[in-house]
Amino acid sequence: VKACANKVDGLRILQFLRNEQFKNETRSDEEILFEFLSKAELKPFFLFTQPKNFTFETAEIDFLNEIRNALFAYETELRKE
Repeated sequence: VKACANKVDGLRILQFLRNEQFKNETRSDEEILFEFLSKAELKPFFLFTQPKNFTFETAEIDFLNEIRNALFAYETELRKE
């Protein structure tokens, strides 16, 4: 129970920080994601560009899985360093 409470609290903290960081942001979450994915160090992990009219709500599950897997592979590489 304690571990769950710590995780939930951590999630709320991250949500708060994200909200505060992007309070005046005019770009969509999708645009911010693909800007991050376009960075050079992510190129070996994610080779796609943002599809036209991409939204998280209408995206194919397979494509979202590819994004998740690319981010996981990138994180794994960072942890090795």
